[in-house]
Amino acid sequence: MKKRNMILAFALILALSSCQNLEGSKKGNVSEKTIENALAEEKESDKHSDLIDDKDKDEDAESKDKKDDGSDKNVEDALANINYDDIRKYITDIGEFDPEVLDELTDDDIKEYYLRAKAASDKTGYWDVKDFFFQELAKDYREYSNKFPLDSIEDLYNWPKSTDKVTDKYADERKFIANLGYDQAEIDKMSDKKLEEAFKKAYDKNPEGLYNDYIESVGKNNFDKNENSTSDVKAQNSSENVEKFSQNQGDYDEFKKSLVELYEFDPDVVAQMTNEDIDLAASRGQKILEETGYGDIGLIINELAKMYPGSSTMYPGE
Repeated sequence: MKKRNMILAFALILALSSCQNLEGSKKGNVSEKTIENALAEEKESDKHSDLIDDKDKDEDAESKDKKDDGSDKNVEDALANINYDDIRKYITDIGEFDPEVLDELTDDDIKEYYLRAKAASDKTGYWDVKDFFFQELAKDYREYSNKFPLDSIEDLYNWPKSTDKVTDKYADERKFIANLGYDQAEIDKMSDKKLEEAFKKAYDKNPEGLYNDYIESVGKNNFDKNENSTSDVKAQNSSENVEKFSQNQGDYDEFKKSLVELYEFDPDVVAQMTNEDIDLAASRGQKILEETGYGDIGLIINELAKMYPGSSTMYPGE
């Protein structure tokens, strides 16, 4: 098979991807008590046992009032930071919703979804409020969603609170930062809490960013570059005859979309794949094709699975 046939195979998967129909559902009703719900968990955590004495109850009541005031302030700050025009743009451009969904949403609706998303972000420590926003929106407007809801985002709702220890909570993030050439030992020394703060800072500086943007930002701003590792990667790439997969950015985007929809890749992993990764995988796949005379687009996909072990349930990357 010549190289042009590999491109034909790619064109075929794009056609298959475009023919997929996502299952719709009736939109749900937006709760009128979202603000109360956003505060409920913090307030619930302040309840104490009936066995404490009256003095302790008085002290707890005073402390509880102060915490509630702080919670109210957090909600007020969140509402003050809502930019409705930006969020509407994010919904279609980043969340990949059908623009028609915007006709269904009032500013009050957007406010309620934002409060849900902000509460989930504050509770779990996952920095990208947009992802929670898109997840909540897609649950009610599934017929307009081309991407969400995602299982990977749903899992984040169960993330434990970050501590001053290093756990496996940010294991993927630590791995992806190290893959950029930063010192693994330094990454592993940063506590969950500090790493979470670094991601939130990166998000605040670039609220319209994607997952890989925050990975790159945290790496750049918090860790010393491992020049030897970076040089090794560059040397490996330069030693191979790497050609561009496509001259069109849209082809890269469609290919990444097909990895998720057709080949069971984790969308969070795909989000941090670079064009250079795809170029390298395509060149390696083409080389295997020329050497063996056998293969198709799966060669490229398997090479990507090797670069990102465990990223696909369909391709083991062997």
